[in-house]
Amino acid sequence: MEREHQNYRVHTQRGILEQSLKSLREKRELAERLRNANLKSAKAANQPEEIKAIEERYLDERTRIETAIRKTEEQLRALRTGKERAEKPILVVDDEKNIRLTLSQSLEPLSLPIQTAVNGEEALQKLHEGEFSLLLLDLKMPGMDGMEVLRRVKEWWPHTRVIIITAHGTIETAVEAMKLGAVDFIQKPFSPGEIRELVEEVLERETLDAEGATDYPTLIRISKRHITNRRFEEARETAQRAIAADPAQPEAYNLLGALFEIKGNSIEAQKFYRAALDIDPTYKPAAANLDRITSWRQSGKITMGPEE
Repeated sequence: MEREHQNYRVHTQRGILEQSLKSLREKRELAERLRNANLKSAKAANQPEEIKAIEERYLDERTRIETAIRKTEEQLRALRTGKERAEKPILVVDDEKNIRLTLSQSLEPLSLPIQTAVNGEEALQKLHEGEFSLLLLDLKMPGMDGMEVLRRVKEWWPHTRVIIITAHGTIETAVEAMKLGAVDFIQKPFSPGEIRELVEEVLERETLDAEGATDYPTLIRISKRHITNRRFEEARETAQRAIAADPAQPEAYNLLGALFEIKGNSIEAQKFYRAALDIDPTYKPAAANLDRITSWRQSGKITMGPEE
């Protein structure tokens, strides 16, 4: 029922956008006809100033219409892309049988095909055999670990989304994974509702309108989408817009800290981690990142190289 409701909502949104696009194109044609008719009258009356005014008015109107058409076309493409991505299977990669079974059962209400792999090698083999919309990837596995799988996935299938599953926290790995294009973590133990909610959010990010977004939650999701595409400068700009929309939330500050760390600017990173903790001293991601980056700096270690 939940998936049927989502499909109905997407279908409805698509219908509205298609009708809007049709109306805009009709409006563009009408503006062209009015321009031609007005120009004909002004030329017949030998009114050069009126001719100039008509052209200026038409140019302004045409620009507004064309901008609206491009935006609507982008929204339609995003809906189609999101739908196509959502119809591809999800791959669950974990060496623990109980976790694979739990995840598969948790995701059943989404009515999406689910496949599983017991290790990194099998996961890569399945990816070579077919496309997946999303990987749920255990971080700690025997043999090839999750970080190595992530590196190869992002090298060979860069548009595949990845959620990292870990029972070991994110202190050492969160920023490294983000640099590779994985920004979503879920820690064991988790509830079926938590994993379903996160999977739906990751898949639905593809349909968001980056240009028109103004509210904090949407801007955070778009920033994360940019990170998965490794468009870090756009991710930073969007996270800054999120702070402007709601300065009292710690997540955007922590996200910016990680993005500056990816860029190689650890001083700015620390400032934003501390800003997140000033807002909420109990915000664990920022506390973990600040502890890690300050500990590593004191020991002389380099966290990572400059942004690619």
